[in-house]
Amino acid sequence: MSAISITHKIALKPNNKHITYFKKAFGCARLAYNWGLAKWKENYQLGIKTNHLQLKKEFNALKKSQFNFVYEVTKYATQQPFIHLNLAFNKFFRDLKKGLV
Repeated sequence: MSAISITHKIALKPNNKHITYFKKAFGCARLAYNWGLAKWKENYQLGIKTNHLQLKKEFNALKKSQFNFVYEVTKYATQQPFIHLNLAFNKFFRDLKKGLV
C-alpha cells in the first residue's frame, strides 16, 4: 500500500512592514539560539549540567535589561530556538554515546 501525499504551494507576498517584522523575528531567534549555544558550551566546559528550560529562564531574566527589543516580536521567536538547541544537543550526545561522533 502506498501513501498519497498532497501538497499546497503558497506564495507569500509580504509588504515592507511584514518584511521588517520577519527580519526582526529571525534576528531575535538567531540571538536566542546563539546566546543559548554559548551559554550551554560554557556550562559544559565548567562541568555544569544544563537544559533548555534553565537557559530559557535565564534568557527571559535578561530580556528586560539587555535585550529589550525582543518584545517587538512574538514570544515564540525567542522560545523555539531553545527547543531546537535541546534537540541538537540530545542528538549530539546520543551519537557520541553510539560512537558516531
